[in-house]
Amino acid sequence: MDRQQYLYLITDTYFETKNPVASEPAEPMFDLQMELFRKILIRKQKVAEREDFITKDEFFLQCELALDHIKEYVNTQIYSEITRLHTERESIRKFWFDENGIIRDIPKSVVEDSMLIAQNMIDDFDKTTF
Repeated sequence: MDRQQYLYLITDTYFETKNPVASEPAEPMFDLQMELFRKILIRKQKVAEREDFITKDEFFLQCELALDHIKEYVNTQIYSEITRLHTERESIRKFWFDENGIIRDIPKSVVEDSMLIAQNMIDDFDKTTF
C-alpha cells in the first residue's frame, strides 16, 4: 500500500469510530473511541497482512508515518488560517487608516467595529477544534 492508502485508512478508521452507529451519542467517550479505533486498525492490519503480505511492523510504521503526515498538514493549515486572520486584520487597518494613522472620512464606529470583528476572529480561533 502506498502512503495515500494509509492516510485514507487512518482517516476512514477515525470517522468510523467517531460515529460508529446512528444510535450512539454524538460525542462517544474518548477511552471507548480510542479502544474501538485500535481494534479496527488491528483488524485492517490483519487483512493487509493476509491480502497484501504486509508485516505487522511495516503496517504500523506506515500508519505512524501517515499520522505524522496528517499532523504536519493540519499544523500547516492552522498556520495558514492564523496568518490569513492577521492579514485580514491588517488589510482592514490599511483600508480604514491613511498612511499617517488617521481614520479616513468615515464614522469611527465603523472602523472600530471592523477591527473588533477581525480581532475577535483571531481571539476565538481554537486550533484544537480547527
